[in-house]
Amino acid sequence: MRSISSVLVATTVGILLFLLSGCGYTLRTDDPLSQFEKIAIAAEKHPRFTSALNRRLKREGLALGQNTTPEAVVHIDEVSYGMNASLVAPKGGLIEYERTVTLDYRIEIHGSTEAATPQTIERTQSLRVNSDKLLSTSAQERTVQKELVEAVVDDLIQAIAAATSTTKDEEL
Repeated sequence: MRSISSVLVATTVGILLFLLSGCGYTLRTDDPLSQFEKIAIAAEKHPRFTSALNRRLKREGLALGQNTTPEAVVHIDEVSYGMNASLVAPKGGLIEYERTVTLDYRIEIHGSTEAATPQTIERTQSLRVNSDKLLSTSAQERTVQKELVEAVVDDLIQAIAAATSTTKDEEL
């Protein structure tokens, strides 16, 4: 009985694996940019954002396409940093800010016939500070801005991966 059930289980697993591969199911990695070897960043200004993006791409193991043709070119058109006071409590000295980072960009995939469409990513985060503690407020603001830039970079990485998968689907 044991040998029949183990043969049945092994056969069932084999059939399921065969069916999954036949359906076009593919295993995907956690790395959204695994299909790239080189990516170029086209940005004449915005060094703070560009350096954060370059660090992330290097961490992903991607070469930055300088001398050879990259698979994708990311055009950084505009990066803006905003701050709005959303709540002011003068007696308590508390001020709540909303810090915003907005990125306007285009992604050009090598071999794609479509023009790069302008896109926008915006991230906002609230920050409560005590107006009496200016040094800690400044440090908090820098930390929040750094976190926002990293979140926008993460969103941009996902957008690059999505643009690539859309281009590959169109080729099929």
